[in-house]
Parts: sequence; structure tokens; C-alpha cells
Amino acid sequence: PQERWMELIYSAAAASPADLKPHILRLAELDNVPRKKKQFINFTANSLNLRGRMSMTVEKMWDHLSSLREKQQEQKKAEENQQKKTETPVADDAHEQVKGSSEKSEAENQSPITDDGPPLLSPETKGLTSKTIKRAVKKVLKGAPKRTMKFKVLRSSLKEKLDLDKKQKKHLKQVLKSVLQVNNNKFMVDGKLVSLR
Repeated sequence: PQERWMELIYSAAAASPADLKPHILRLAELDNVPRKKKQFINFTANSLNLRGRMSMTVEKMWDHLSSLREKQQEQKKAEENQQKKTETPVADDAHEQVKGSSEKSEAENQSPITDDGPPLLSPETKGLTSKTIKRAVKKVLKGAPKRTMKFKVLRSSLKEKLDLDKKQKKHLKQVLKSVLQVNNNKFMVDGKLVSLR
């Protein structure tokens, strides 16, 4: 979501009114621009030094960006609905079998997931959260020489540290890559080496 929000800010600069364009361009250069209104207004007012009389400019920026985000979400929903319509219909018997099996699997996946962060990727990785992976990676890298490890060695260390089951081990590579990508301010990936900043 944060990446999509930053992309929206980059693209909004081209379609923004003339009075907002320089401010949105400056905002696009910053990292981690908040997505909620109150935090956005505070962040923008402080980062771009738009206080006092210029506070209306910050409000206009929020209105412009939130309207673009709403349009983007509507387009995405319309595309998803269009995709659903174009899918080929399944025979009634097969549809009922698939429906019954999906209800069973949903019931199985309702097991408690730790709420120390959003669950990653799929139900097979239940129990793994971005927060637990991030903490474990930090601990492992802090103990490594020069706070650097090869990706493969880091992954095997995490398998041991987190005591994962088979399904979780299969998905650890994807999950770890996404955590490292999202938290690129804390971790640096250089080819096959991962280091702590």
C-alpha cells in the first residue's frame, strides 16, 4: 500500500493544478509520506514548511491526492469486476465441489494468527508476520560479522531461529524478499548479500 501511495504521488505531480505542482514534486522526493489525513497534513506542513497562511495549500494537496486515490481504487474495482465477468463458467457439479472444498479450507485457515503485524502472502504462512520476520532478521544480522550475511545463509538461520514447519519453510524465501524490499531503510540488499544499516 505505501508503494502504491508513493507511486500515486509521483503520478499526481503531472496532473496537479499549477499552484500545487511544485509542492507535490517536493513531496514526491520524500520517503514514507503518510496515507492518513491528519498525519499527512502534519508531515507535509512540517516537511515542506507550509505553516500559517499556507495551511490551505496542504488541505488542497490532500484533497487532490485523495480524489486521485479514490479514482484509482474505482478503476481497480472495475477491472476486477470485468475480470470476474470474463472468466469461463464452471459446470454446476464441479462448482459445488469446489465451493464445498473452499469452505472447508476457509474454516481450517481461521486459526489464530499472531497480531504483531499483518500476515504475509498466504494462509500457508500463518503465524509468520512482517514484524516477526523483521525482528528475527535484525537479531540474526546483529550477531553476524560486519552485520552482513548471504541471503541463503540468512534464510537458513531464520528457519532455525523461527522453528518453521514445512509449508512455512517453502514460503520463507518469498516472504523474506518482500520484507527486505519493504524495509529497505533498515536492510541493504547488495546482490546476494544482506546487511543491516
